[in-house]
Amino acid sequence: MNQDIMKWFPKNRLEALTDGVYAVALTLLVLDLKLPAGSMSHVVFLDAINDQISNFMTWILSFWVIIIFWQVRIRLIQCINHIGNTYLQLEFIHLALICLLPFTTSLVGEYYTEPLAFLIYTGNLWLLCLLGFFQVLHIKKSKQLVASEVSQIEVESQLRGVKIVLISVTVALALAYFLPGWNLLAVLIPKFFFRH
Repeated sequence: MNQDIMKWFPKNRLEALTDGVYAVALTLLVLDLKLPAGSMSHVVFLDAINDQISNFMTWILSFWVIIIFWQVRIRLIQCINHIGNTYLQLEFIHLALICLLPFTTSLVGEYYTEPLAFLIYTGNLWLLCLLGFFQVLHIKKSKQLVASEVSQIEVESQLRGVKIVLISVTVALALAYFLPGWNLLAVLIPKFFFRH
């Protein structure tokens, strides 16, 4: 068998694993939305629903964050012709950080008055963005990985986009302890002010 073929990892296997991890992470997010078991009065029911508002808000936020990261993964993997060992290792770290998001989301939902909860959650997002930056940089530097139909302009566009997001999440991380909750508005900046 050709040695060049042996050094590449099957792209479709990584795509399948990635989709599976994302699907599980999205499903785990909803497990924090729960009401006490048993019958209850109308007032107790309303109180129980009210107690879930912070969990619901963090579920919405994290659901969309995970969907956005998944969309970026799809675009990124379309730029690649081959999966080398370095990219594969970076992707495994990425998947580990995605698996951590349901936990960090539950921290924010449960302890929304604690600045440290927002610091941990935003730190999780920051690590994901930093890793994304390194993955795109690796693709750019390893020209043999880039699919033939993908231009360097498209790879540069991906790199520019990930830099902007990394900067906005860095701002959110810096503000996490001082403006918990409000710090996450910085994450929205790229969506509304930059097109990449």
